[in-house]
Amino acid sequence: MKRYPKWWISTLAACCLLGVATAQGSHPIELAQDSQQGETASQPLEFVPKRVIVKFRPELAPVAVQMITDALLTEVEGSIPELGVLFLKVPDDADEQDYEALFQSLPAVEYAELDYIVPPATSYSRTVIPNDPWFDPGRGYGWHLTRVGAHAAWYYQRGSPQIVIAVLDTGVNPVSDLAGKLVPGWNIYLSNNDTRDIGSHGTEVSCVAAAVTNNGIGVAGLAWNCRVMPVRIAAMGGTATYSHMAEGLIWAANHGARVANLSYRIDTANSLLTDAARYFMERTRGVVVVAAGNDGSFSNNPDNPYLIRVSGLDVTNLRLSNSNYGTDVDLCAPMYNIYTMASDGRVVSGTGTSFSAPLVAATAALVLSANPSLSGEQVEQILKRSAVDLGPLGWDSEYGWGCVNAARAVLMARGLLPESTPPTIRITNLSDGAVVRGAIWISCEVVDLHGISHLELYVDGARTAITTRPYPSTGSNIYRLYWDSRGVSNGWYTLTIVAQDGMGNRGDVSIRVYVNNS
Repeated sequence: MKRYPKWWISTLAACCLLGVATAQGSHPIELAQDSQQGETASQPLEFVPKRVIVKFRPELAPVAVQMITDALLTEVEGSIPELGVLFLKVPDDADEQDYEALFQSLPAVEYAELDYIVPPATSYSRTVIPNDPWFDPGRGYGWHLTRVGAHAAWYYQRGSPQIVIAVLDTGVNPVSDLAGKLVPGWNIYLSNNDTRDIGSHGTEVSCVAAAVTNNGIGVAGLAWNCRVMPVRIAAMGGTATYSHMAEGLIWAANHGARVANLSYRIDTANSLLTDAARYFMERTRGVVVVAAGNDGSFSNNPDNPYLIRVSGLDVTNLRLSNSNYGTDVDLCAPMYNIYTMASDGRVVSGTGTSFSAPLVAATAALVLSANPSLSGEQVEQILKRSAVDLGPLGWDSEYGWGCVNAARAVLMARGLLPESTPPTIRITNLSDGAVVRGAIWISCEVVDLHGISHLELYVDGARTAITTRPYPSTGSNIYRLYWDSRGVSNGWYTLTIVAQDGMGNRGDVSIRVYVNNS
């Protein structure tokens, strides 16, 4: 193929407009390096590599268009015939913006521009922050939801009313944060349809899983739009038998639930409960989630493939000392200072793996909302594969496969790979080589599309502080971490700030400081 100078192509195009074709000698095309760029090209947007969109004037003959595109060594890779627009592929070693400017300079061209990749109007933040007063990460309320990536998950999935979570517990009251969310349930203990809460436990568990969210009152639930099936299995004191649990699972499976939650200290080796959980999974293509319990004991039961057992975390991402653990633990989730709604409609806070389990159950409900065709086994595998690993690498007896992450799980359910860009961190009040003394605050600006779950401070590799919320009155992306340098000897130390976003990605930044407390 011949190469032609720019001036010749301009002449050719002008002649073609008059119906005249000419030919000149061949010379290399010199694309101007100092050509003026249009306003679109100067914007900080990405564009399709090696593509220029060109619209030739309608009076130009097709053969002339072909001659020009050939002369410029471009190939037609697409078009919109109704608009007379061509998508031209430029040579691999060429600059797209230079080609854009060259086409713009030709009399035969009506317009030429790059094919810009435009993000959604909301791409500055792929998070959703509801207006419930007791979901306020800046004040520490609802930290358990940001820790499991709820604010990022809600950008992609908020639950389907067709996915029902059966809460096998003390009953559930239709408090304001569950208004319109309850489907008909059953009282296993009394064999009637009276599912009123005889205590408060069942209502509190239900609100953690699926409270009405973004309604301006109360708390936020993880599975916004999923519904709750109250199944009372408890006696007046709140205790339940394995036979009532098994009957409850059978009833829930036969009446449309896809997820079942048992916030009781379950022996995962119990044969009757295992049989009932197997029935539930096979009948509903769903999952059964159980709490690990709160007496700090270790279980050496083998893993039960029909029960997802959940241990509990504190705000520092460590297993709370009274959370049970063992060889049958599958996942973990926050259990400390969880704000929810009691059976009398008051907002209360509680601690226990009773609240860890419904976070996992609600995540399973979001997964099924994103892809209802999944089987229970597939849902369980997604929950494990999408978890944020804690403790030793891989599975361990304290954290299982890690902390459940709703955002990652929802994307995996849709067959997508979770976004993996780590947060960007900038320490704003200390520079590398700074001299510090006494107790100090380390201020950081943190930016991420999926919101921040928490920040950690490491001093020479040892975690020293953690925060779950922005510093008040400084903006939503400014965090502060406290360090008392009086506890160490004078000398050089490496300070590392680690931030985790709602998608479970971790970013870090380090500086060296000199401690001088003499």
